[in-house]
Amino acid sequence: MALSKEIAPNLPFLRRYGRALLGDDPSAVDLVSAMLESIASNPKALPRGKKLRVGLFRALHVESLRFPAPDLPSGGSATSNEGQIAYGRLAPLRPMARRALLLSAMEGLDLAEVAFVLDVPEADASELIDEALAQIHSQMIARILIVEDEPIIAMDLETIVRDLGHDVVAVATTRDEALAFARAHSPNLVLMDIQLADDSSGIDAAEDILAELKVPIIFITAFPERLLTGRRPEPTYLITKPFRRSTVKAAVTQAMFFETSTVPTAETLPAPPNSKAALIPSDLTRPHLGPVDARVVNGQLRLVDRTSAEPLPDSASVEAARQVHYRTVRRLCENLEGSNVGPGFTARLTAVRRVLSRKLSRERSLQLALEVRGLSAMMGAISERLDNVTVADVAVFVDDLDELIRQFPHYRQFVDEALAFEPIGPESRGAAAELAIFLETLPSELVEPSLKQAIRDVRQSVEDQRDPVAGLGLLRTVGNVFRAIGRAFNRRLAGVSKKAAEEFDLRAGKAIGRGLVYVVLAPVVGLGLGALYAAFPGEFAFFVHLLKVARSLL
Repeated sequence: MALSKEIAPNLPFLRRYGRALLGDDPSAVDLVSAMLESIASNPKALPRGKKLRVGLFRALHVESLRFPAPDLPSGGSATSNEGQIAYGRLAPLRPMARRALLLSAMEGLDLAEVAFVLDVPEADASELIDEALAQIHSQMIARILIVEDEPIIAMDLETIVRDLGHDVVAVATTRDEALAFARAHSPNLVLMDIQLADDSSGIDAAEDILAELKVPIIFITAFPERLLTGRRPEPTYLITKPFRRSTVKAAVTQAMFFETSTVPTAETLPAPPNSKAALIPSDLTRPHLGPVDARVVNGQLRLVDRTSAEPLPDSASVEAARQVHYRTVRRLCENLEGSNVGPGFTARLTAVRRVLSRKLSRERSLQLALEVRGLSAMMGAISERLDNVTVADVAVFVDDLDELIRQFPHYRQFVDEALAFEPIGPESRGAAAELAIFLETLPSELVEPSLKQAIRDVRQSVEDQRDPVAGLGLLRTVGNVFRAIGRAFNRRLAGVSKKAAEEFDLRAGKAIGRGLVYVVLAPVVGLGLGALYAAFPGEFAFFVHLLKVARSLL
């Protein structure tokens, strides 16, 4: 079969990727055309190490790196069309992270294929996807209309949409219902099936809606060939049945991020009728990279350890190095016991031993990084107290740990964020330390001991360091613990039916554990989080909403 005939079935998907990448249909066509010209002039430009489709995406990726991106209007804001809106909104998102997410979630490539297309290690590809999802999941809250005649599929889509923090305004099953609901609710997004209940067409329903509203539409269908024909404008967002929940989530967040110029945020959404508080905004559920994360289980705050789920860079060599370093730190702790190195160095060395005692996860790698920076800061002092051989032994150990930590993309990202962060002054460090101490002194029924210890380790690392990395580490640790409480509140409130809204405070308080509500309302918490919110409103934007909902739960 001629190469052109092999490539032809893949062209609609390549154009779809190009549109999502560039936010502009003519640009996407030009990009695909340029790639095909490159392949025609040099067939070796098409990688053959993978499936043809994956090779085409790799060739398109290479071509896109040379392709001019759409220009923004003067002043840096994007308002004139969807492509410019998308381009402006995605300015903070790293291009490679955006590409990785589109390839994975929209085009259905697996992790190895995404890594091949982008020419990066699989671990880096995974990090890029996580980074992109973390940034776009919490961008907007939307009113979404679902047009689907199968009740089970409609219920599944409703669950997915609500899990993302969006509101389902209605579920339509026919063309006429779809238009009526669209007129009544002015949705920000439509999820559209093609084959509807009365044999009407979802394509016709979409045309009816677009004639009256400017709204992005995601088609979800078992017959994608009906839409990807090249004879009519093709949809940017198309999901094939049976679908994966992750694919729908990514498509919804992408559509809202790329296509919609104004979507109400949590602050502007009205409270539900008769309810005592609106749901906490999705900022509370947004992952914030930090040394310590937490979650609520049966009313108790517990340490999050994603050791088993978190992909590691070259995990076999990392694990081998961890075991070697763990044996080294055990030996150092034994040799230095009773020496004159001082309690600070001993405590730091013990903390390193504790972190290295288990496999490294994202949080544990960042926690270890803070401890290593603390050891480095103490090297000058201990060199005056120990003999040269022991000092050299410790110095080599610290250097080896530093080399290990730098293998983690998490750490490199965290350092970049810390260096770009606003200066963290003594007042903010003090407020964060007070909150940390408060959490450490709470009863074990509310905060499990392993989480207390992790918080204590990070707090103590800041006492010896005044660098941005340690400061941001403490802020993120404190913030993530209180976000965990907020996430628990949010999940409980999201499950409260409208009919029971007036009594949700009792039910939610009982389900979450009133102890956590009192934690949020404690004076030291209000003062500490308030001070940090004033200094870093973006990082602690959740505080005002957390406090409001906690009060309503009592």
